[in-house]
Formats: sequence, structure tokens, C-alpha cells
Amino acid sequence: MQAPVPRVSIVLNVRNGAAYLREALDSVLAQSFADWELILWDNASSDGSGEIARAFADPRVRCFRSEEATTLGIARRHALSEARGEWLAFLDHDDVWLPEKLAQQVLLADDPRVAIIYGRAVSFSAAGIERDFDHRHEFLPLPQGDVFLRLFTHSCFIAMSSAMLRRSTVEEVGGIPEWIGVIPDYFLYLEIARKYEARAVQSVVCRYRLHDTSLSRTAARRMHEEALMLLDRWKGEVPASILESRRRIHSTGRGVEEIIVPGSRLQGLRRLATEGSLGFLFSRPFAWCYRAARRHVRRPLWQYDGAAAVWRHALRPTTDAPLLLSVIVVNWKVCDLLRECLRSLQSQMQMPRELWEVIVVDNNSGDGSVEMVASEFPDVRLVANRENLGFGRANNQAFPLSRSRYVLLLNPDTVVLDHAADRMVAAMEADPDIGALGCSLLNTDGSFQRWTGGNPPRMMNVLCHFLLLYRLLPAFVLPPPLYLESKPVKDVEVGWVSGACMLLRRSALGPAIFDERFFIYGEDLELCDRLRLGDWKVVYTPAVRIVHHEGRSLARQSTRVQMNKLRALRVVFAMRNSPTLLPAYDLVVLMGFSMRAAAFTLARLFRPGQGYGERAAASRRFAVEALGTLLRADPN
Repeated sequence: MQAPVPRVSIVLNVRNGAAYLREALDSVLAQSFADWELILWDNASSDGSGEIARAFADPRVRCFRSEEATTLGIARRHALSEARGEWLAFLDHDDVWLPEKLAQQVLLADDPRVAIIYGRAVSFSAAGIERDFDHRHEFLPLPQGDVFLRLFTHSCFIAMSSAMLRRSTVEEVGGIPEWIGVIPDYFLYLEIARKYEARAVQSVVCRYRLHDTSLSRTAARRMHEEALMLLDRWKGEVPASILESRRRIHSTGRGVEEIIVPGSRLQGLRRLATEGSLGFLFSRPFAWCYRAARRHVRRPLWQYDGAAAVWRHALRPTTDAPLLLSVIVVNWKVCDLLRECLRSLQSQMQMPRELWEVIVVDNNSGDGSVEMVASEFPDVRLVANRENLGFGRANNQAFPLSRSRYVLLLNPDTVVLDHAADRMVAAMEADPDIGALGCSLLNTDGSFQRWTGGNPPRMMNVLCHFLLLYRLLPAFVLPPPLYLESKPVKDVEVGWVSGACMLLRRSALGPAIFDERFFIYGEDLELCDRLRLGDWKVVYTPAVRIVHHEGRSLARQSTRVQMNKLRALRVVFAMRNSPTLLPAYDLVVLMGFSMRAAAFTLARLFRPGQGYGERAAASRRFAVEALGTLLRADPN
């Protein structure tokens, strides 16, 4: 009886890899996705690699051996001839997969246009140094879709151990030719990407080991030679400027490798002078220093913590939701404002009633809010908590109860104007790339609220904000502001929008909306940053207006709770920037509030009775808070 055909055939080529092979095989057996076979091709190893492989008593592991050593390209071709699966996954003998690697990639495998699926890889060494394998995208999403030209401009940015290829397309391009010895992965990527699309798992799926005997070090000269041959192969398909730039870079690498070897040094010098680029060669130390400095300022994407991002194209969007919109309102001790909010929502909503719902979560208000909602708004779904869960947890509590394509988070101290909810849904429907949409928040007198949106906290915009440089310097010399300094006149992409009124696309969210480390404040910044990390757009539209009685729902809370806004901003900064910058952040905040305290104290002397004394006292409290965290050097 013929064995069933597996979904994935794993190809593992090894030559004298006994030092690392067992760890690689263990990572395959640890996969949560089980419908695979492993083709292990031993390329005439003499160190016992074959015995290690055969010791793994799993019927899915099939071992083969060449009696004579060949190039990697030929060995890979032999292994591919034994594969039976729909997809081909590759694992080098010195690399390691993470347990969810195959499971995450198989989720992307149903689109017939897609033939390359890869993921983020982290390079590591025995010295404990870890880096993103692809330094060009360590702060950016991995490219998807048509990646053919990117494979030239960015060279081979896909680690072979992170990749899966549709087997039919490998056969369609004729497999690996004999003249490709050390870069069969790059050859296949180019051949397949010319006709098919790529998808990427944006989280880390494998670890790429750096060591002195790796092929990228022992066969570097041959790698550059074969890359130059690939440039010639595609010279009719790629712009001449890109080909010329890549040709000079690979000729430079080839020349350097020739200089290292006695007997070819003069040839290497000649190649550098005639075919290579001395400018590129001499710029390398500066490029390495720049990358190292950048990693000390920002966290690379693979180091992000907290809730996982839901990447665009990663999962099928939710299109079968029975409702179009769910409105979630989290209430605490503002019964009258909640009534006004719900009435304005009902009066301003234009879409048919059967397409939307309202869910109110009351955080143990004890002021009659629960009774008011139950008696005056019987169509509202009510959740009455016995404790104050905070804003983030309460929204997460309501989220699984919702049944719609879009979720509108609305503060109870807001008043809906001009059919705002309908217009926000229409804007979201018109642009499938928007993950979060915010609108113009107005004070009671109609003036613009600066806390409507802004950009992620980075060292420069934090410095400019707290030291009031946005008030002193022209905008063109300043970084994108932490908070919107003026009302935009048209729709604009931003880093975050306020959770007081935020429309979310359900397919952009995971099982929960917010990171529950935040009790109140900061969760909207973290969520929007996570959406942007997932390649979704966060958009602010000034055309939609909501009145926001800001602070009314917090009026009875203590000073320590109101200080949460400052603390939450610091937590978000720590999550998205290098921890080495936290002392500088605390120092900037300390200086900023000390300046404010001094200015407000002086203003009180000249203009008593204008509230400057209270503002000076508050600034002193914030300065003391910043000084305390600076002295503690506490990252949280």
C-alpha cells in the first residue's frame, strides 16, 4: 500500500555536520504541524552525520547518502527528486526551526498565486550575538507579493531555512541546474518570483547559525561568481542601473576573496580597480557602525514584545460576520455622560438597525449607570462588572461578544456628530489596508484636542515634545510629533489615534484588542503601533467629528491614577526602543517638567488666581516621578 502524500517535504542536506545536526533534527520533530516528511541527504559525510540521522526512529524521516561528495546544488537536486509533498521546506543542517514555523507558513499556502513562503530569521553565533538575518528589513515588514526586483536590489534577503517553495513551480522552472553549486536558493527564488508571488511570516521562524565552517564563509568567492552569472541570466528583465550596481558589489566581493588567497592577489586588485567599487568597499565599516548605532536606538522588529501583530495577508479576513459594526463603550461613574453618548449614537446612526449593535461594559460604577442602561436602552448588550477592570481589559472582555466586521471603541464621555460612525465605516470600507481609523476630537467649545493622535514615541520626538521645541522651532526641522500639534486638513497616516473614538478592522486584530499590561492610557498607542507593525495603516480623518468631554470620566480618580498617562507613555517607549535609552528618556521628562514647574511658578507671581499654582504643583509631581524612575533605572 502506497504511503499517503505529505503536505510538506522537508529537505535537509548535510555534509560533515555532526556538531549541529541533532539540534536541527530535534527542531523538525518539535513542529506543531505534523503532516510532513523529511528527506535527509548525507553528502558523503565522514564524521558520523549519517549515524545521527538514522538514530531518529520516526517513519517520516527518510535518509539517503551520496558515496561521493558533490556541490550543494547537485546534492540539493538529488534530495528534491525524492520529495513527494505539495510544498518543499528547507533546513540547513546547522540551523534551527521554531516550533510553529511550518504551522504558520501552511496558513499562507492556499493561494495559487503564491509559490514562495518565508519568514523572519535570526542569525546567532557561539559568542551569543543575535541579529536579524536580513538587516535591510530588521526595522521594516518583510516584503511580500512581487519580490522579483527586490531580490536584485536587496540581494538574497530570504534565508533558505526560513523558506517553503511550491514543488510544482520548482519542477516548472526545471529545478537546479548543474552550474549552480553554492547558491541554489537564490537561483530558485529568482526563477519562481518572476512568475509567482511571495508571502512572509513576519515573526521569527528560524535561527540561522553563524560559524567559521559555514558555506557562506568557506565558499564566498564562488557565491559571488554564481551571483554574477545570475545577473547575466536576467539582464533582459532587470533595469540596467540595478544590474550595474549589483555587478559592482559582487565584483567587489569576488575581488576581496581573491586578494585573501595567495596566488590570486594581483588578480583581485585588478578586479577591484576595473570591475568593483572602492567606494562601496570603503563604506562598509561606516555602514556596520550605523547599523550597530541604530540597534542601540530602536528595537528591531524581531525583538518586539507584548501582544503579537496580525499581519496583512497572513490570515483570511473575516467577511462572514453577521453585523457590520459593533460599538463598545466602557463606562466608569459617568451615568449622565453615558446617557448622552448613547442617545447621540442612536440619533446619528444611519445604517439599518439590524447591521449594528452596542455593547456597554460598566466597571462597577455604582452610580446608577447599569440601571439606566437597562431601563432606557433595552437594545444595548450590557456587561456589569463587580470591579474596575480598566479600559483595556474591559474592551477585551466585550470583544469576543461582538459579531461584526468592524469594532468602534467609543468613550462614554463623547457625543457623536454628523453621522460619524457611518462615515468612519464608509472610509474603512473604501480602503482595505486601514486597520485603525481615528477622527477629530473636539472640546465642548468646539476647539481641537491635541490628544487625538500622533506618532510613536521615539527619542527625538519625546525630546522635542517635553522641551517644547515644537512651540519654538519651524516644523520642517522637527521629527513627526508625539501628539498632533495642529489639526490636519485632510486624511493622514499617523502612528496612533486616540482610543476615545477608534474604529478597528476585525481581521487586523488577534484574539484580544489591547495589551492588558495597561490599565488606562497607553493601550491605544501600543495597539496602533502593533497594527503598523502588521503592515496595516493607521489613519486620522479630520472630516469626522466627535465631542469629547476629556477627563470627565476620570475626575474622581486619584492623582496617582491620573499619572498613569505619563507612566504608560514610558512603557510604550521602553517596548519599542532600546532599553539603553530609558535613562535619557527619564532625564528629558525630568527637564521638561522642571522647566514647566519653574515657568508656572513665575506666572503665578505675576498672574495670581489663574490656576498656575495648581499647574506648577502638578509639574513638580511629574518631575519627581521622572526623577524617581531615573534613579531606580527601572525599565517598567
